[in-house]
Amino acid sequence: MKYIARVKLNGKDLGSVWTAPWRVEMTAAVKSGPNELEIEVINLWPNRRIGDTSLPEEKRYTHSNIAFSPHNPTHS
Repeated sequence: MKYIARVKLNGKDLGSVWTAPWRVEMTAAVKSGPNELEIEVINLWPNRRIGDTSLPEEKRYTHSNIAFSPHNPTHS
């Protein structure tokens, strides 16, 4: 399964990750000593695709050359 996640370090939003290599640039946020890392899983990738099927093409967040059906168990 693919996840969409928001990453924060020491309260600084580092952005979202949704594909390999699952990394964000943290140089500006890391500090000497203890750091506070927050990772918020926002959604499953199939859920985002399912949501997009109800939107007009120009308002969709995801685009793929692979046909997608929310009823296809291989996409869960």
